[in-house]
Amino acid sequence: MLTIVQGGALGYYPMYGVDQVVSSANKKHSFISAKMRDGSEIVPDRVYRGLSIDFLLNGGDDFKSFIGSKYTPRNTKNHGLIRDLVRKPL
Repeated sequence: MLTIVQGGALGYYPMYGVDQVVSSANKKHSFISAKMRDGSEIVPDRVYRGLSIDFLLNGGDDFKSFIGSKYTPRNTKNHGLIRDLVRKPL
């Protein structure tokens, strides 16, 4: 799945907790490898929880060909605006 996600024409998508090795040689994006931030391997048949912004989950950038065909988000929860979630408390 990371090969597909990171192979888009518009850029790479950061993932918290995942260290990725990617290349943009010859103007072609390609995914090389990834591990969890603690160095452990990613287990292909394990279910992981992630988060994203609505823009990507609704098909923004080059996700429109990915969402709904190769991946369907499930159990989604809206926690509000990202600017409010990352803002320092007063």
